[in-house]
Amino acid sequence: MVKYYNDKYQCDYRFLKVVSSITTIKNINEGNISVNTRKVNKKGYIYRVCLDEKLSMNLLTIGVGKFNFVGGGKIAIKHKNES
Repeated sequence: MVKYYNDKYQCDYRFLKVVSSITTIKNINEGNISVNTRKVNKKGYIYRVCLDEKLSMNLLTIGVGKFNFVGGGKIAIKHKNES
């Protein structure tokens, strides 16, 4: 996503470099489900990635915000003092 915005809109967003921890790792395999005309195989890993980075507020404006789906994942932005 960062590369896409940098290329398409001539932005200068940086890739995140430091991950401080990965927690709450779960492996799921819930089989196929149907959504409208598509079938989705729900399997893979769910986890929380914690990092100390300052994200640009522009990312929230263009749609990368709390509970948006990006590249098959879900982004939840919280202040580190939130639970």
